[in-house]
Amino acid sequence: MAPPRQLFNVVQLGLSIAILVLGSAVYMFVRPAIGLPYLPDYFPELQPLVQPFVKFSLVLPAFVHPLGFSLLSLSVVNPSRKNLLIVCSFWGGANLLFELAQLPIFASYIQQRMEQAIEIEDHATMLSCILYSGTFDLRDVVAILAGAGTAFLIALATTSRKTTHG
Repeated sequence: MAPPRQLFNVVQLGLSIAILVLGSAVYMFVRPAIGLPYLPDYFPELQPLVQPFVKFSLVLPAFVHPLGFSLLSLSVVNPSRKNLLIVCSFWGGANLLFELAQLPIFASYIQQRMEQAIEIEDHATMLSCILYSGTFDLRDVVAILAGAGTAFLIALATTSRKTTHG
């Protein structure tokens, strides 16, 4: 009789939390608050200390988001190769769609539709601010694909070989 499956993969869960904390730290300490209207500039005095990391921080969130959320999701799903591929593809695809939504033509279309559909102006204003303050960048596309691919490779390495068939 096979031993019962664990409820979650401890390694994947721990890595995902650490990676998502790193991504959050980039927004709190390095990125300007103008792109995130709901996050005030809590630590303006740290700006001189983080200057060396500013260029690196421009693409880091695009890498970290699909990586961290893929590993978080994978830590609790059945670890078949098919599921690993589905989860990593989902998070990579979701991030790619958001990146494409930052193209001006799509951002204005989304804003117009939201203003018509959502009566609560604050939500529409917040989303349009995020879309307009963001900039479509091919480096982000590469970082998203690299993050989802890295998550897949980490998941393969941290999942028992007995459970990844299928």
